Amino acid sequence: LALDMYGMMDLNVLKYYFQLSTLLTEAKELIREEMSELSFKTWILPLEISSIYENNITLIAKDQFKKESIETRFKDLISNAFNIILQKNLFFKNRI
Repeated sequence: LALDMYGMMDLNVLKYYFQLSTLLTEAKELIREEMSELSFKTWILPLEISSIYENNITLIAKDQFKKESIETRFKDLISNAFNIILQKNLFFKNRI
């Protein structure tokens, strides 16, 4: 994170992380409507957002098993949710 000499986070960086968090919350709400509550809590709720760069969105999974399972089962669902919100085509990437 970008900190100034007083240890304060740069306001633009803070806004960026807030926007990412808000975007992820909105996407999760769309995804929640498309799956069972148990599946949502198991696979989607724990995801964190890392970045959006150009047309790529990167989410963070807790471990390799979850990463692979999410990519196999929910990649299209996740991509579609972000595409609806942002009105553009994003490519979903997942990392641990």
